[in-house]
Amino acid sequence: MTAVPTDVSRAVLEKEVTDAAPWAERHSWELKLVPDQLVLDVRMRHPADEGPLLLRGEFVGYRAVPPLWLFLDSQTLSVTPHAWPSRGAGGNPSSILHSVGIICAHFSRRAYAAESGPHDWGGLANWAQVHEGVHAETVGEMLAAIDAHLRYSPGRMG
Repeated sequence: MTAVPTDVSRAVLEKEVTDAAPWAERHSWELKLVPDQLVLDVRMRHPADEGPLLLRGEFVGYRAVPPLWLFLDSQTLSVTPHAWPSRGAGGNPSSILHSVGIICAHFSRRAYAAESGPHDWGGLANWAQVHEGVHAETVGEMLAAIDAHLRYSPGRMG
């Protein structure tokens, strides 16, 4: 992974989360930043089943590499099918909500081959240059993209 001083990642993350806070509040999403760990927890309700969702972003190395985004079980903090929104009818091939553990977008670290994901977009450090599919470069844009796809999810994967 590309080395970025923690202080640099923290400063960028704090600014982007501050900028995203009004959007999150309008959408009833709760943002909780843990700056020392470079972690952002986002709590919201699934649009279809109204159950709680916990989306965690891990930002080590950010902005040189994209964050790791995962939906976690809010009790166990583990990745489970019940914690993961499904992509919708007919598999909805345009959805970024793919298999459990992968948000399939250029701004999600697990989408890359280097992280055992399905895409070879020129490596993690190239993430901001990828314009295939959904494009988002800030925390606010990433959350809005995830929200747009979540709205078509009929429920959970398990």
